Amino acid sequence: MKKYLKISLTFIVWLIPIGMLFFVILLKADYLKSVNKNQPFELINDMDNGINLRPQSKNLFFEHKGTESLRPKNSVPISGKLYGIEQNNIDSSAINGDNPLPDSKIIQQYGKYLYETHCIYCHNFNADGNGPILTKVELKEDEEPFPTPPDIRNKGKDILPDSRIFHILSAGQNLMFPVNYKLTDNDKWSVIKYLRILQNKK
Repeated sequence: MKKYLKISLTFIVWLIPIGMLFFVILLKADYLKSVNKNQPFELINDMDNGINLRPQSKNLFFEHKGTESLRPKNSVPISGKLYGIEQNNIDSSAINGDNPLPDSKIIQQYGKYLYETHCIYCHNFNADGNGPILTKVELKEDEEPFPTPPDIRNKGKDILPDSRIFHILSAGQNLMFPVNYKLTDNDKWSVIKYLRILQNKK
């Protein structure tokens, strides 16, 4: 009995790989006509039928017509945190303190990169407030121009402390949207480091 059982198990063990090999050979030789080489179904229906948007084009899906949705109010990005000071609460912005980052070349270069990514369109490369949104946008007849941003190269008694600039970046000011959902705290401090360089170049 054990002998027959051993022979049967050996036969089964050899039969499986031989059968699979035979199936692959038939498949490669195109003998199995009933096997469809194409994907027989869609994993996600109509996934490839979406509307392709061009850069800067309007999106009919979101209410603000942008190509990405603004984050829901009071939601926090995974890599960020909610800024707890209201925009008009200027006095409380002092708790942000002074810039904790050192005056290193790397931080200044990183701040420049962030500034030229997020800020130049309104504030310009030299922070004088004449960015491309004012100088490059062609207005239609009777269309009002975008309000001129302030010259943030101000020096002397008019210069804002680090804590206040951090507050503006985090909560926004006037028509300027906050960038708290785009930049981390260290990102904002890096931008402020680069802004100090621009102010010294005036």
